[in-house]
Amino acid sequence: MTKSNNNLWVHVVWNTKYSREYFNQSLWKNYLNKLFFEISDEYKIQLYVVNGYTNHVHALIRLRGTQNIAAIVKYLKGKSSKMINEELGINHFNWQNGYYSCSVSPDRVKKVENYILNQWTKHSNQKLKDELKYFAFEDF
Repeated sequence: MTKSNNNLWVHVVWNTKYSREYFNQSLWKNYLNKLFFEISDEYKIQLYVVNGYTNHVHALIRLRGTQNIAAIVKYLKGKSSKMINEELGINHFNWQNGYYSCSVSPDRVKKVENYILNQWTKHSNQKLKDELKYFAFEDF
């Protein structure tokens, strides 16, 4: 092979600090989705889909061979926190330390995309803690 070809997909989830509920569906639709895609473009992150709920974010990212998930999440969280503080005027907005991530098989990308896009429907019946248990990551 003369060049590298990667097909590495990662589902990432992170919370607001103290799991405070800052966001509504309109804010996700009209601001946060656009913000995360703009930040991703700046850093050459292949963000496939992003969505969330009142207090957390789900993102599906395709990694390039030179990228690592820790650096990507650090950049997304840092830059978005700064922009949310500046543009929305939420004083002292921060994301919680840490994140959850898991690899996604290429043949499951569409299923994970649908899962992420349906966060508002899903959370009308399920809390984040229960959702993370589904992913077998209870200490988030």
